[in-house]
Amino acid sequence: MGFSKVHIFLLTLSSFIILHYHSQILVSSQEMIHRECLNITKSDPIPEDDADSKTDIAIILLNCLTTQADTLSSNMLDLGSSERDHTTKTVFQECAKDYASAREDLVSARVALMNNNVGEAVKCVVEAGKANVACHKAIIVYVLGEGKGKDVLYRMMAYDEISESVKRIIGSISDFN
Repeated sequence: MGFSKVHIFLLTLSSFIILHYHSQILVSSQEMIHRECLNITKSDPIPEDDADSKTDIAIILLNCLTTQADTLSSNMLDLGSSERDHTTKTVFQECAKDYASAREDLVSARVALMNNNVGEAVKCVVEAGKANVACHKAIIVYVLGEGKGKDVLYRMMAYDEISESVKRIIGSISDFN
């Protein structure tokens, strides 16, 4: 069972509504959308012959990843600003830049997908995933050593899961075309 246009519309609409709420509500709304993005990755498969639905779902997941990249970039800056160790601070600052760059790749992937350039979309998603890979080890070491940043590590794992789903869905669009 695929997603209906109503589901897609409601998820997209909810992301715009978030922008109008107080910061506490914003955080809980982002968490709700974050959970919904992860739920999409675990949902029933999309019919094999429905390229339009696959494209719609891939675009929604790309929007989810873009939001994740923004959040991770901000989280990395926050972690870095509280660090006294210059080397660790620098690592977090580099990770923040990497996620900001990943955001641009994800926007390019969405544009490519909307223009039916599936190959370019996959290339951009793969490039955006490099930020997560590069920062993953540093965050694991930090979480284990300092006991802080577990929420960031969770978001990084979710980013990876959503990214893999997007690549799988876009790949199936390519197979369909």
